This record gives sequence, structure tokens and C-alpha cells, in this order.
Amino acid sequence: MEKLKEFFYSLKVRLLCCFLLVIILPGIVFSITIPNFFTKSELADLAAESLSHAQALADQVAGTSYLTDVNSNQQIDGEVTALADFTDSRVILVDSNFRVVKDPNNVAVGKIMVSTEVIKSILGEAITNYKEDSNYIEIAVPIKMSNEEEPHGVLVYCVSTNNIKQSKMTIISMCGFMLIVLLI
Repeated sequence: MEKLKEFFYSLKVRLLCCFLLVIILPGIVFSITIPNFFTKSELADLAAESLSHAQALADQVAGTSYLTDVNSNQQIDGEVTALADFTDSRVILVDSNFRVVKDPNNVAVGKIMVSTEVIKSILGEAITNYKEDSNYIEIAVPIKMSNEEEPHGVLVYCVSTNNIKQSKMTIISMCGFMLIVLLI
């Protein structure tokens, strides 16, 4: 019992405990806070960039008769498809009667789309909503001319956040690896 007591009071054990507290504890704290900060920052950047893309496309659509005649402007058609393909997202154009006019996947064309985001956008408000459980950001932007009050429709833009989630998991595993290296 005396030897065990001497062992715990020895300088080596005290230095080892100090080392563990000074190195490992901050490592654990950083491995939790850094990935969360990264995720929040990346989501905010993606939402701002996506809102900018959606607003630009909505302004292009507003200057045409695309919502009443989808075949009237092939350039807009190409822009919608290109944006959806380029950003791994989905772009849906909804007219003022809540009817889907354009869906690059052709799944919802002709169907009625009523959601909180679409209703608020028909009333003139741009909406950005992060759906964490589904891993996407949904943006709804009113389609209206700058000099008009009433929107002609809504552009709904759904952007996947899977890349950000994968990056967060990579950072967490790297932090864990660094902690293991520090212990060795």
C-alpha cells in the first residue's frame, strides 16, 4: 500500500497527469468545436451563394413570359437545367396559381406545390430554410419585375448539403487521428 501511495505521489505521475490535461483536454475541445464552427460557416456561405443564384435566375425569368409559356424561351430552360446540374440541386418554377411550370426532373410539372415557403414567396418574401434532417437548403424567391408589387410566381431552389456533412466527418476523423498521435 505504501508503494502504491508513493507511486501516485511521484513526480513522473504528476507530470503525466499534467501532460494529459494540457494536451488531451484542449484536443478534445478543439475536435468538437472546430467541425461545428466549420459546418455553420460553410452552411451560411452556401445559403448566401445559393440565394444569389436563385435571385439572379428569378430576375431572368421575370423579364420573360416563361411562366405562362415554358416553350417560349429556351435560354431560360437551359439556365434552369444548367444551374440544377452544376450545383447538384433542384430548381422548380411555380406560377402564381401554385402550379409547377418547370422541374428539370419532370417529376412535379403540372402539380400543385403549396408549402409555407412558396406561400410566403408569393406574398413577396425571399425565404432561406435549412432542413438539417434532410440535408438540404431550400430557398424560395419571388419572381417579379422590380417595378411591380405582385410576383408572377416563385423559384424554389433546393441545394444539397451532403458535401458539407462529409467534410465535417472528415475533419472529426482527422482530429481524432491527431489525438491518437499525441497520445503515442
